[in-house]
Amino acid sequence: MLLQKLTVKNFRCHESISDLPIHKLTVFIGENDAGKTALLDALSILLTSKSPIPSDFRLLVDSDNKAQEIVISGTFKIETHDSVPPNLCSQDGENFILTKIFQERTSRCEIECFGFEDERFNSFENQDAPTQKELLTQLGLQPGSNKDKRLE
Repeated sequence: MLLQKLTVKNFRCHESISDLPIHKLTVFIGENDAGKTALLDALSILLTSKSPIPSDFRLLVDSDNKAQEIVISGTFKIETHDSVPPNLCSQDGENFILTKIFQERTSRCEIECFGFEDERFNSFENQDAPTQKELLTQLGLQPGSNKDKRLE
């Protein structure tokens, strides 16, 4: 996969950068303290298991308050040799879109994807336990027990 676009919101000095084009060779040019390193660090967070630190949350203008949320997103072009399951591709089937969203104490990772034909799989975490077990069984997976967690 090749990274094609980068979107960054509320990361360090960057309030909002949408769909910054990325090519096989991309050069960031700018004055000192313009945010070049911040973009590279945002890429590092997107592509690894790193998380932003508290000082990465952008300071709001005319305030001592920080932004509540950092969003870093990348659009990747799927190449012929990539083995990405079709349900994880974007609607056009040509891209993989990964978004990481960070708040002060939480984070989540989202993949914009085509999804499953059976809508119940797209909202699996919101299903009740019997429905989840039925869906897992349909996929040939053995549902696990959470008995130990309940006993804790």
